[in-house]
Amino acid sequence: MKKYFYLFSMILIASCIKEESTFSELVYINNSKNTISIKVFQNSFLTDSFKILPNSELIKENFSDRGFSNEPIIFFDFLRESDSIIVTFNDSFYTTHLNDSVTFGKKRISYFSSRSLYGANYTNSKVDEKKHYIHYKKTFTFTEQDYLDAKQ
Repeated sequence: MKKYFYLFSMILIASCIKEESTFSELVYINNSKNTISIKVFQNSFLTDSFKILPNSELIKENFSDRGFSNEPIIFFDFLRESDSIIVTFNDSFYTTHLNDSVTFGKKRISYFSSRSLYGANYTNSKVDEKKHYIHYKKTFTFTEQDYLDAKQ
């Protein structure tokens, strides 16, 4: 009987240990007064598309993982293997984001541009942190200047 009580106690103790977790979100914010349409292409084929209404945000991807992380865990699944993204404002003016480093032209944004959706132009923020849980956001914010640049 003592042996079974000890085994039950060990199972109970093991099941009471709270596991740490990290939750991450990839968020696109539209701080312009225009509806934004985003189309993702791979070898000229449309692989994904979505819209972001004026002055709103869209959670495009989220991921939950065991353990704590020091930064958001995002895989950019919708961009994987893509080569270009067309961002259109109000179905009228557009820019093309290219997944390369050599790009020419006003309406083309290269990988290393400060406004590239492919580059390191996302901000990381910690939304919530508790003893066993942490919540991050990785955010790209479209501005009114992005609209004006597309309009040129």
